[in-house]
Amino acid sequence: MKAKKIDLIWKHLTKRRDITSMQAWQAYNVTRLADIVHELRTRYGVEIATELVKSGATRYARYRLIGKY
Repeated sequence: MKAKKIDLIWKHLTKRRDITSMQAWQAYNVTRLADIVHELRTRYGVEIATELVKSGATRYARYRLIGKY
């Protein structure tokens, strides 16, 4: 099951270039986006930047694909 979710997030990043946890949850039912990003970085060598976004009292991460894929 995890491999399928990694594939979904990978396809999203190559198409749209960035993703947040809320987008991952709404579109793909992925609740542990940070874990998937970690797998993409360490196991597959994908370069992904993390941007911390502050919206009012809320902070969240936006993950952005770096380079050409």
